[in-house]
Amino acid sequence: MSDLQCPCRVVVARHAEAQYDRQGIDGASSLTLDGRAQARVLGESMRNRRVAAIVTGSTAPAVQTAEIVASQLAVSVGVRAGLDEGRAGVEASADVVRRVRDELRDLVDLYRGETVLVVTHGAVMSLALPSLVDNPPRNDAAEQVLEPCALVEIDCDADGWRCLSWPGRTL
Repeated sequence: MSDLQCPCRVVVARHAEAQYDRQGIDGASSLTLDGRAQARVLGESMRNRRVAAIVTGSTAPAVQTAEIVASQLAVSVGVRAGLDEGRAGVEASADVVRRVRDELRDLVDLYRGETVLVVTHGAVMSLALPSLVDNPPRNDAAEQVLEPCALVEIDCDADGWRCLSWPGRTL
């Protein structure tokens, strides 16, 4: 990560409510009607934040959520498979954390002094984000089930990564 003069604000959102055709994230999926409404509310909540870009994992619920928000904010959407959930039994938790950390570091370098919205999965957020920040939320964050469109806000600058908020609490 480069030396940063201005913090990059990374707002990480869980994708909106989705319906899966099969068990787990490997099945085909799409946002439910409620999920589409949740994504529109998320977009409204981001209007005054001057979001420079939206970056999402490659799964359908994350991409659909990002596209709905992007249409409201008139910003581009980039897809990065490195923000996807790992497959149980195939990828170790430490590898997921490392992969997501590397993706977020790249984004911080690209968007210095700006705000970027990252849309991913709740499991990715609960696993990777507490180990990334210098002031992690309580120890139970990894076990917390995050609601659709839940947000975590992180600032990153030369001093490190600082979590500003975790769903249900300000840090």
